[in-house]
Amino acid sequence: MKKKNTIIHSTSGSNPATADSNNSQTPQTLSLTMNDTTTTLTGNKTKSKKQTWTIVSALDHVLDLAHDSRLCQKFWDDSKDAVTYLCSTLSMTPMQVLVLAVLIERGHPMSYSDLCVYFDCRCLSVMMYADDIEGLLEKRWVRRGSVYEFSSNCDTFLLERGVVESLSHNQVFVPEPLEGLTTQSLVKRIVKRLDKSFDDENNDFRNDECWLTELCKANASLPLCAEALSYPAGSHVLSLLMYAIYNHDKFTDTALQEVHYNEIRQFFKNSTDTDEMCQALTEGTHPIISNGLLEPAFRDGLAEPEFLKLSQHVLDDLLVGYEPSRSGCTTGEVEKSKLLTDYTTITAKTMHYNADDEVQIAQVRQLLSQDRLADVQERLEQQGMRKGIACLFYGSPGTGKTETVLQLARLSGRDIMKVDIASMRSKWVGETEKNIKRVFRRYHYLCGTNEVMPILLFNEADAIFGQRIANAQRSTDKMENAMQNIILEEMEKLEGILIATTNLTTNLDPAFERRFLFKVEFHKPDVDVKSKLWQSMLNGISDDDALRLAARYDFSGGQIENIVRKCKIHQILTGQEATIGEIETFCSNELLSSNADRRQSIGFRA
Repeated sequence: MKKKNTIIHSTSGSNPATADSNNSQTPQTLSLTMNDTTTTLTGNKTKSKKQTWTIVSALDHVLDLAHDSRLCQKFWDDSKDAVTYLCSTLSMTPMQVLVLAVLIERGHPMSYSDLCVYFDCRCLSVMMYADDIEGLLEKRWVRRGSVYEFSSNCDTFLLERGVVESLSHNQVFVPEPLEGLTTQSLVKRIVKRLDKSFDDENNDFRNDECWLTELCKANASLPLCAEALSYPAGSHVLSLLMYAIYNHDKFTDTALQEVHYNEIRQFFKNSTDTDEMCQALTEGTHPIISNGLLEPAFRDGLAEPEFLKLSQHVLDDLLVGYEPSRSGCTTGEVEKSKLLTDYTTITAKTMHYNADDEVQIAQVRQLLSQDRLADVQERLEQQGMRKGIACLFYGSPGTGKTETVLQLARLSGRDIMKVDIASMRSKWVGETEKNIKRVFRRYHYLCGTNEVMPILLFNEADAIFGQRIANAQRSTDKMENAMQNIILEEMEKLEGILIATTNLTTNLDPAFERRFLFKVEFHKPDVDVKSKLWQSMLNGISDDDALRLAARYDFSGGQIENIVRKCKIHQILTGQEATIGEIETFCSNELLSSNADRRQSIGFRA
């Protein structure tokens, strides 16, 4: 039985054959007339052999011809049978078929420029088919990505999840249906989508914004969707509202439910109007604030506009029949895995200290044990004293400060929340202070949800525990003072365990010094300790050789570990253990000659 003829036109209104006018004569129309044995291109019928295609074989045939084709007339003539089949099977235009094939072949996001390079044609020749590519976006076969190229954001396109799997089974990809949802299932769908997006470094917020809009349109009868669709797209109200609902659904802790401006900037990281949006949110003029969908969080009776939460109106009137899943915090595993280093993953190491250092470290070790800390804190509280435990580990590089924290955590069964100090600093006015507040709020949350109180670790904290600047005039100095004041305030009301490590101490602000209960100095190991370090790290070394190396080289534990690693590499490469002579050569190479006469003062940078 003869198939019904189908005409498929390019949605751009342009002709593939016009993609490079230097290589082919411009025809009047582009259409593919399909039947069992003939294909019509530019109005001329050409007889061809009947061929049985599959989706994969047809795409493969198109790709064989597409590379460096310049999209000339000969390419369209040679690929017409496969293109005709794919247009009919996938309900696409010829250019959509071609772009789909290239994206599958490359397997990574591609920009207009990338497509031009692939086809060996001018960029404008491909951009004429922008409507075809937009059509793939609307069909939800393709989504936007973004790459940071030559200091400017470039649109890229990549396949939606599931496209390749469907086509590989000779099946047409069918996007997940959006309609017919309840409020509960709608929120569940939003959480599922955003979870995947946050894990995808190639994702662009416009994909989620477009998808959320389509989701709401498909369920416009729901109060939540009707409200979200009543605002113009450029206001981003719909995306902000759904992101706040995402947080509210996942997390039990109020602090984690709230939306912070840094998260907004990250969510809309490729948007050109993020700064304006955050400014409007701060001033309360943004429609999501002025219309009562989100509202500032409160701390001690004071509003904190940088932290936003769902209003009671949204919870009572728009989220009708909805119960939060708390998928991120039912057991705390999802969120805690991002914030905490599990103590069970810390490798056991035998630590060696100078005698005086060992006394202080042993005291801290005893205090942090689970059977003692709770009792100590309870008694301190009964006496009206602060019960937080703050420790400062300071000393020369390589003396074991950070490793000691890890071993204390392992021995006491405490996870570690490490603070990335560099990421807390922001060029935006006030953002650094907010980031620090967020660190302590999250730590407070973890203390309340963990069975065993974790350790808050400020590693290499030289930059944030310095002296405050008197009579600060510059904005940067004022920001530094404000940041340090926040840390001091948080340390004052700390109820957990904070440990800071630093190489520098002489410029420590007296206010910080007072708030550290234990201040443990890590000295360079003496000869006896160095000998033990050599023996514990380097298997098979004799007592005499270990003692000789310890006496000859004034190394820290970190430097000794470097030498031991070189020995291991030498053994792997040569198959033989390093001799004592080779070890001494490694030791000599460890000492930089340029450092021989250098004297470096110990102190915080002002």
